[in-house]
Amino acid sequence: MINSPDYFKKFDMSVITTKHQKSNFDHFSILDTIKPQNLQHQKITEREKLLEKGTVCNKIFLVKKGLIKQYTLHKNKKKVQNLFRDGEIATNLRSYLNGDNSDFFLEAIAGSEIIVLDNQLVLSLCCQIPDFQYKLIQFINKTEADKLKDTNFLALMALYKNLGN
Repeated sequence: MINSPDYFKKFDMSVITTKHQKSNFDHFSILDTIKPQNLQHQKITEREKLLEKGTVCNKIFLVKKGLIKQYTLHKNKKKVQNLFRDGEIATNLRSYLNGDNSDFFLEAIAGSEIIVLDNQLVLSLCCQIPDFQYKLIQFINKTEADKLKDTNFLALMALYKNLGN
């Protein structure tokens, strides 16, 4: 049933990744310069929180496979603001850069695989690769702008907002 929280467990994620996954990973080729042992690959479970509202975001999450939602709580109901798919970065950039408390949660909708970039790794990369921070921010901005043109993403957001999860 579409109104069931279990609906996304059976959802074919390839429908929402399409060609943007490859182009996003190609665009973020700067990861190729990082030694594999320095990357924290992590499997997360359904409903596992990556970021709590009211805490400072100190990590950047690259979604390898899965679906992460950004949401707030309004009258004890989750209000989904954004979704992050394969090849996209989930983070609170304002909180990450400024040290402000996050005004939203990040949570896995289904079991997912992510790459975690913590502060120490990002700082190290910024020292090693002069334009790393610029490329990272450029990638996040481009990805978000591309979502607004992606009909698969817009349909998924509409569907997920109507479910009220």
